[in-house]
Formats: sequence, C-alpha cells, structure tokens
Amino acid sequence: MSKCKPAKAKKPPPAVATGSKAVAQRPSEHIVSPVYDCVFFLLPPTAALCLGILISDSGFANDYFEFYDQDVTWSGLLIGIFIHAHLFAVFFRSTEIRLSASSIPTGSCWSRWSCISR
Repeated sequence: MSKCKPAKAKKPPPAVATGSKAVAQRPSEHIVSPVYDCVFFLLPPTAALCLGILISDSGFANDYFEFYDQDVTWSGLLIGIFIHAHLFAVFFRSTEIRLSASSIPTGSCWSRWSCISR
C-alpha cells in the first residue's frame, strides 16, 4: 500500500503594510476592470471577426475593381486605408514631432480633428 503525501501548502500572497496591519495583496484577474477589459480588449477583436465572417462571401470582399492600376476589393482597400492611418497616428504620437493646428498650412486640414495637436 502506498502512502499518500499531504498536499503542499500554497504560499500566501505578498503582504502590503498599511498602517499597523499587513494586508495580503493578490494579483488582479483583470487588466483594468471587468467591464473595461470586456469593452475595450475583448469586444473589438470579436466584432471584427464577426464582421469579417459576415462580409467574407459578399461582393464587398470578392468583387474586384481597378484603383490606380491595381485590382482591389472594397474590403482590401478599406483595411489598407485603416492600417496606414493607424500607423500614421502611432508614428506622430510616439515621436517627438509635434504638430499643432497653427503650424500646418491652411487648406491641408479637412477639420480640426484631422490635425494632430497636443
């Protein structure tokens, strides 16, 4: 007959001293909060996947047209525009280049929102 070994006790979470008491602090299960995580981290990719599935067998994704001597679909053109706009925004937000509405020549902004400023 084999002997059963008792289970090892788990280490308690690290304690944080608050005043006269030490309070155990356990790591959070969420990045920010349950609702914030769901709305901003889980739903957008899920919605994009659902949208891709919905348009995958439609003319929006399958019918080609000529755009500047290239055969493209509407879905391919729009995702390309979105990706390049995102890269443009990330570049200007992550570098020391600062543009303000007053430094951009008149006529180059469609609206105040299209000018990057801080």
